[in-house]
Amino acid sequence: MYVVIAGIGKVGRTLVEQLILDGHEVVAIDPDEGVLEHLSAAYDVMTVCGSGASRNALNEAGISKSSLMISSTGTDEMNILGCMIARRLGARHTVARVRNTEYFNQLEFMRDNLGLSMTINPELIAAREIFGTLRFPAAQKIEYFSRGKVQLVEFKLEHSQLDGIKLSEFYRKYQLKILVGTVLRDDHLTIPNGDFVLHNGDTITVAGSPSEVERFFRAIGALRSGVRSAMLIGGSRISYYLARMLCNSGVELTIVDKDHDRCMQLSEMLPGATVIEGNGADHELLAEEGISRTDAFVSLTGIDEENIILSLYAKTQGVNKVITKVNNTDLRTITGGLGLDSIVSPHDLTANHILRYARSLQNALGSNNVETLYKLSGGRAEAVEFRVKENIPGLTGIPLRDLTIKRGILVASITHNEEVIVPLGDDMIRPGDRVIIISDDRRISDITDILA
Repeated sequence: MYVVIAGIGKVGRTLVEQLILDGHEVVAIDPDEGVLEHLSAAYDVMTVCGSGASRNALNEAGISKSSLMISSTGTDEMNILGCMIARRLGARHTVARVRNTEYFNQLEFMRDNLGLSMTINPELIAAREIFGTLRFPAAQKIEYFSRGKVQLVEFKLEHSQLDGIKLSEFYRKYQLKILVGTVLRDDHLTIPNGDFVLHNGDTITVAGSPSEVERFFRAIGALRSGVRSAMLIGGSRISYYLARMLCNSGVELTIVDKDHDRCMQLSEMLPGATVIEGNGADHELLAEEGISRTDAFVSLTGIDEENIILSLYAKTQGVNKVITKVNNTDLRTITGGLGLDSIVSPHDLTANHILRYARSLQNALGSNNVETLYKLSGGRAEAVEFRVKENIPGLTGIPLRDLTIKRGILVASITHNEEVIVPLGDDMIRPGDRVIIISDDRRISDITDILA
């Protein structure tokens, strides 16, 4: 596809990189020549210096022949206007990043009446991600495939009865319809086979139906009840969206923020929450507000380093579930060895949502059969869902044990006639199936790419 991206910040740059890797032709628009020079030095991308809402800049970028226009500048109004103009100039589909909470209740109206194909709110996406994790505290990350019929759950083995067990023995002992898809150990990713031995400290991904995943956590003694109390540090937009979800679920909630006006605003908008004006880094304040008694601690300040330090402190206070917002890619890599439960990056979540939309468009245009894509293990692996539309010679109707599949690739799940199958050697892929493939750092853009 021909894709135009306006606004080359962290999200825009990630989109450029991933869309080029997916084989799309990308044009980047940004008013900063230095940003564009740096981008063109790193990637094979055409650049246009100017505003994403400028007719001249959009025409220079070839907007009339674009399948998709993505506007991810730092200004909501600029993104909306840019997409409206792009649509009038011939762009087939448009995506606008919209963050302002005042627009929250009119997103559907904006999509229907302003020519927007999709609006995306990074803070709302992050809040939903955090809320989902808090409902399943044992998990670090939960992803859904096959219209919710398949879950991929990441979690860390700590004082686990799985320590020292070989995967083949695990499958025989527990007789569960789940599959261990990835193992991250000492910053090294493995797509394991039956001979792999699990150890405490491993971060693993399991795949299966939601009921089977719950049975798995129950069997190994890792199923925890959902949180009853939570403490949020920082009164950001993410905090507001998350607080609404938690309050509506009956969670006892405390929000700490140092800005007086923001605290007054949150108090009015969230009558079910306790809002404290104070410094979230003040350990005496945190102790007074019951950090050691809270079920969950979520650090959502605007400074990554502060979030990391506060989360580490919460761990020392015995908080069971700690979630940390970190946007900086380098810092996320460093935090891997610090024992933090869950890292959330609004920038990455936004980019991944837009990338999935781009892939669905590509699928609709008939150029591939990718349904869903998620990054696993901090971006070291991918889980890709394919819909097999027709018979594929050399792949469909053949038992998996008779296929020569590349190393570092695992067929994690097959959904056939609404039934979730964790495949064994006798199982086969058939037309109409939804198939989830887990791979290491290689790109899988077509299901036939799994074959050696």
